[in-house]
Amino acid sequence: NIAADRVLLNKRLKKEAPSWTQEMTQAVKRIKKQVRELPVMSLPGPGKRLLNVTPANNFGELFSKRKAEDDKEK
Repeated sequence: NIAADRVLLNKRLKKEAPSWTQEMTQAVKRIKKQVRELPVMSLPGPGKRLLNVTPANNFGELFSKRKAEDDKEK
């Protein structure tokens, strides 16, 4: 769970940060492993376009491949 590992590592950003621990090292290794296993984004093929969706809270973004005919009104 990246969120739990991130919480652990965020403690190091505080003014009175705790010393680095083996648990923090393991958290970094887990995050790196998960990032390496993320799906690869490829360019859209012919007849498709890349859609960038940003949520209202600006917390993240989503990219989606869509066919051109998906955009046509019915």
